[in-house]
Amino acid sequence: MRRALSMRNLAAFAAAASFAVGAVLFNLGFTPGWLILFGAVAAAFWVVDVLRARQHRSEYADFALLHGWDYAPRSFDFNTRFATAPFGVGSKMHQTDVLRGTLNGLECATFTHHYQTGHGEPGETTEYMFQVSLAELPVNLPLLDLIPESLAQRAAKTMGAMDIEFESYEFNRRWRVRANDRRYAHDLLDPRMLERLTQPDAQGAVIRIEGGAVMTWQAGRVGLDGLATRLGVLSAIARRIPDHVLRDHTERGFGSQRDKYSGTEDRHRPLKGPDWAVTPGALTSGRYTGLGADPADDGRQAGQVPEP
Repeated sequence: MRRALSMRNLAAFAAAASFAVGAVLFNLGFTPGWLILFGAVAAAFWVVDVLRARQHRSEYADFALLHGWDYAPRSFDFNTRFATAPFGVGSKMHQTDVLRGTLNGLECATFTHHYQTGHGEPGETTEYMFQVSLAELPVNLPLLDLIPESLAQRAAKTMGAMDIEFESYEFNRRWRVRANDRRYAHDLLDPRMLERLTQPDAQGAVIRIEGGAVMTWQAGRVGLDGLATRLGVLSAIARRIPDHVLRDHTERGFGSQRDKYSGTEDRHRPLKGPDWAVTPGALTSGRYTGLGADPADDGRQAGQVPEP
């Protein structure tokens, strides 16, 4: 799994390197101007990170205002929901720039997840950031990872052996599956799901089902480009989970308690809100976003959404 170090870590490294190099140069007789130059490099790293974070925050807040989504600059809501990396590791876990709203009739969210490793001493702490996007499920399902073949060898070193075969050559060629229960994996990944996962927009990213959500993540902060596609894929996967799988785990007491947006845990009942907010193909903006409804999604097709 690729890790993202924040620019602040680079700034700290640059500051330490500047101090060390500056000390050497000073001892060799170079003027203090060199020390100022190296210090400026370290400061520049820090300023760039601050500016990028501010721009990211502004873009997400504007998006929420335009599309009618909820925005929170900082949150701890996801700290304990998931147990597998990039969650459940490190210290000082929190989320920034949290967007939450409705897409294709499902609750969705995207945020930057932060955590630290190290001893907390200057120069010994490393901060990691991941952009996480997810679609909520009405029930907590067991962990299942879908690893693109291109990442499978690297992922196998940290995630253990994986390779559950399915009756689809195209799917097996593109994906490796990690799950503790093979029967559960085959029940969840039925032919309809396998077909969706071979479509082009689903390629290249790790997809995970865990803790009442379908999610994907990328290293570092990620802007709004591609958000509609990511959430479109995740919501399509969520809607394709067979009813008998959801029903079985609900009856076993794994029902999700999350009902902030829908007021219900029944995914087949309409969500509250104006028509354009719950119409497949609309990113709750009152206008068509270019993200069409999934052709196999219970026969529903997205159309042009009129301006409010």
